[in-house]
Amino acid sequence: MQELHVEAQLDFLERISKTRPIYAISEIIWNSLDADAKGVRINFFGNEISTDRIEISDDGNGFSHELAIDTFGKLGGSWKRNKLQTSEKRWLHGKEGRGRFRVFTIGHNVEWHVTYQENDIFYEYVIKGQSDRLDKFQISDKETSDSRKTGTTVIIQEPLKQYQLFQSDILVNELAAIYAPYLSSYPDVNIRVGTEKVDLQHKLKEKTLLPIEAIIRDESGEEYTSELEVFEWNNLDVKELYYCDKNGFPLLKYEKQIRGNIGKYSYTAYLKSDYFVYLKENNELDLIELKEELVPLRTEALKKLKKLFLERYREEHKSIIEKWKKDDVYPYSERNDKTIVETAEEQVFDILALNLNEYLDDFDNINNKQKKLQLKLLQQAVAFNPTNLKKIIDEIISLPNDKADELIELLDNTSLSSIISTSTLISDRLKFIEGFSAIVYDIETKTHIKERSQLHKILADNPWFFGEEFSLSVSDQSLTEVLRKYHSKLADGIVIDTQTPVLRPDGKIGIVDLMLSRSVPKNHEKEYEFLVIELKAPKVSIGQNELNQIESYAFAVAEDERFRGLKTRWEFWVISNEMDSIIRKKANERNRPRGTTYQSDPTEANDITIKVRTWSEIISENKFRYKFVKDHLDISITESDGLLYLQEKYNKYLA
Repeated sequence: MQELHVEAQLDFLERISKTRPIYAISEIIWNSLDADAKGVRINFFGNEISTDRIEISDDGNGFSHELAIDTFGKLGGSWKRNKLQTSEKRWLHGKEGRGRFRVFTIGHNVEWHVTYQENDIFYEYVIKGQSDRLDKFQISDKETSDSRKTGTTVIIQEPLKQYQLFQSDILVNELAAIYAPYLSSYPDVNIRVGTEKVDLQHKLKEKTLLPIEAIIRDESGEEYTSELEVFEWNNLDVKELYYCDKNGFPLLKYEKQIRGNIGKYSYTAYLKSDYFVYLKENNELDLIELKEELVPLRTEALKKLKKLFLERYREEHKSIIEKWKKDDVYPYSERNDKTIVETAEEQVFDILALNLNEYLDDFDNINNKQKKLQLKLLQQAVAFNPTNLKKIIDEIISLPNDKADELIELLDNTSLSSIISTSTLISDRLKFIEGFSAIVYDIETKTHIKERSQLHKILADNPWFFGEEFSLSVSDQSLTEVLRKYHSKLADGIVIDTQTPVLRPDGKIGIVDLMLSRSVPKNHEKEYEFLVIELKAPKVSIGQNELNQIESYAFAVAEDERFRGLKTRWEFWVISNEMDSIIRKKANERNRPRGTTYQSDPTEANDITIKVRTWSEIISENKFRYKFVKDHLDISITESDGLLYLQEKYNKYLA
């Protein structure tokens, strides 16, 4: 026997040898499959109480004695690293050279009995290892073999625990979930536990491949795409997700419960991306739940998964909906020109109504008049209050608490609910735009609109009107309050005087109508943009006095050293319907953006821009910004709709 010393620290070997028992067994099976085995068999030996030996044998090619000495004597450097496929053109799984250590999760003593062929001669040898000596392996000399079949048998003795996996039926189901993509791709391969085959033919109900739009980038900027493959099972009670390489080889199981399921569906989902291989190679796979960059990918995958079974549930219960239509109790009409919003609304209604039918024992037995009324109430609740699904479910459907919570979470996390909620938001904003346009340009109305008591109050509630992601920071307060809000954005520990008033160049205190703020996108971390707005009643034309006022605010910020220390962009706007001819010329000077009357030197501490703007420009920008969504969702809003919306929401200001 020759002793091989592993070129790695013992504590590191102990760390990488720890894994879940199912992954330890899987590593052995993967090695068999990478050696082009067509058959792999797992056998347990012992008595009715305990297992004392596990044997995993295959009919693969084995591996040469020279290769064994090379690979078992060091960590990494697997012969698979620079290969993509086996000699039989199957995709390779392991490439790190670490799998052999993970088997020690299960047992204390492990032996590899290998038979391989070289130049038409069959050879055999044995490798031995122990869990308390991970840095040393014993390897026998190679000898000619009487066998005429190649293969490897791994014998695990002295199990560290009596794992549930040692029960054949449990292991068969676990292996089915892990090897489903592989066995689906290579149907001539079979894996058995004792005499029971890991058989997809009877277990697999359906297979679905779903595209994923999210793109992940590693630290070097390399991009990784993803896709989600879903295997639905017969006679299995599992709902699970695996992180896999691009070929569907599971690397790690998503351990959190997948909430918000509907129906009695059993499935294993495989989120496939080589980004997970990148994490594994960098020893970061176990930290996957802490990776913020993975949140959009995981969120999209879970939403796609839930949507798949929502649609399946609705399709499988189609006969109930057809009966409602036949009985004239279904509240939606048959039309071919339904918008995306109407379609989404009807789909959410169907899910809720089918649950109503399932959980109310007497619902199917009530007369059609009562049934029609109850379904109509549900339809109106979905249409007019889509963001409060909990109230709808509690008050109309009356589901059990656990079922209600599950259904709420499911619908909240699907695109159906998002479409309805987004449509409501966009519709309200389009109504606001139309209504606001009417009140500032209508000949009768604009002469009565007051700057502070009406215009200011309405706009303070809608900072989005001046740009996406803006939030209201200051409303109708002094420049000193602007300084305090600015100070709140500074890093902890930076102290400035916020008690001494901020004064305009003429020594007076300036009162700001609106100050909005937003952080600049992620590639400009800790940069902020502040927008200070001076509103003028529609009847007031912007002249030199109005421009002087907004300039005094801007120059107060520019000259006060307390506004330095944070990288910021400041814009100061004065807005009304019109401007006089002199201001119009200033706002349209050559080599400056339209409307800009002042722009600071980029080298100055504060980046300051002053603009003169009209409501027609801002209204046009808003209409353009929402045009794509408006057209896509087929939303139609009139001026009357807009005025009605403003009157209902802001009646106390417009009365």
